[in-house]
Amino acid sequence: MRRISLYQQKGMINGFMAVAILLLAISLPVTVLLVQKNQENRSKAAEEVIETEISCGEADGKSYAVRPTADLCNDSDVIWKDSSGNDGSYLWSCIGNDETNLVDCSAVKITKDEGGLIDGRCGDANGMDQNSKPISNYVLCKAGELAWTDEMADDGDFNWSCEGINGGSAVNCVAYKESE
Repeated sequence: MRRISLYQQKGMINGFMAVAILLLAISLPVTVLLVQKNQENRSKAAEEVIETEISCGEADGKSYAVRPTADLCNDSDVIWKDSSGNDGSYLWSCIGNDETNLVDCSAVKITKDEGGLIDGRCGDANGMDQNSKPISNYVLCKAGELAWTDEMADDGDFNWSCEGINGGSAVNCVAYKESE
């Protein structure tokens, strides 16, 4: 009787070991596959970060009468070094995600009469509520030539653009007419 009981216990132990080995055999490849997928995802993410090349935008190397505001960097943030053009050039850097990779860029500062580009720039009235048509040119356009598109607020808003000069870009602006 004891032998039967001992054989039954051995059989149960062997059965448990067989089940454990079977589970290990199934879970090990799944674990390896998950680890491989995780490594692939990390590699792809690293490649995407590396592939983002930091470079100056189209404003680099051009001549401006006022500080350029558009096309400064391609897919990166801007850090101004000299936004006033004190030394005759507007100087900025394009910085990468890790904040250590920099590319220096510049544009020549010249006057409007020398053919310097002036990008249109909305003035302080842009995006504000107004009870009457704004009239100060600087409030309407900080840079560029004022061109009204709806100075009577026929659509409920005052609309204008600040046109670029010497090939500079234009920008649309709006002030919201307050209800009476």
